[in-house]
Amino acid sequence: PASFDLVGRYAPILAFREPTVQLRELLNMAFDPPVSAVFKHLLNCMDKRVEAKEIIYQFLARHAPAEQIEMLRNRSSIWIKNYFWRPKQVFFYSKQIADLFRHRRGYIDGNLPLDIRTFFGKLGIREQPHPWDDSLLLLQEVAEDYQIEQTLNKDDLNLLAAHTERLGLELQGTNKKLLIERLREFTFVALVPDQNHHLVHPSRIVIPDQPELLKKFNADQIPVIDEKFLTPAKLLFFQQLGVIELSQAVKREIASNANLREDQRFELDL
Repeated sequence: PASFDLVGRYAPILAFREPTVQLRELLNMAFDPPVSAVFKHLLNCMDKRVEAKEIIYQFLARHAPAEQIEMLRNRSSIWIKNYFWRPKQVFFYSKQIADLFRHRRGYIDGNLPLDIRTFFGKLGIREQPHPWDDSLLLLQEVAEDYQIEQTLNKDDLNLLAAHTERLGLELQGTNKKLLIERLREFTFVALVPDQNHHLVHPSRIVIPDQPELLKKFNADQIPVIDEKFLTPAKLLFFQQLGVIELSQAVKREIASNANLREDQRFELDL
């Protein structure tokens, strides 16, 4: 069974108990299967989304050449709990990292033999996330998983809160300029949660800076940032994406419609 777990149908397997060293030598049998057979078996598991046994990774850790490692780096190749993860979505387990990324990432035990841990490291599995790239990748994944006006589930809403806070704090640090440059890619992504827990584009939602002004509109007429996301760090992040305050939006609209009566100005669909 162990041999089949290692190579599947990609190499012949002797159909009786594990042969002795003497029998292997007599029959001129290889002590290890061809690396190519083990690699093909892993690829087949990945394609069919069936479990890749730990023994496969143990073997490849000792024998896989650089070109095979590079292929696995760029594919969903790490089997964890009924799912293949891309290596960059997997961390060596720590409670801090698991609490930060929860169900959106995979985790493996860091207490592994050195050769296996080194192999996983070459694939791209890490101990710590990047200061902002991993959070941005998570936000992008969440945005891609939800249709317009589809309600966020509680777990993803909490993840958005944690990572927008993390990114807002990073905007106050020494890497501010680098992060601002990276955020240019996200100004047109619907990732700002409104009062109904729907994701909205940054240009189509406002910060409710004046509650009294907001009362002049119907409750759902203007998308406003959900109250869970009104901390200073989160607001800094959303403002960097281009979200503006309600009072600022009203002033802009009034200025562009100067000939309207005052009572008409507040009826505008912002």
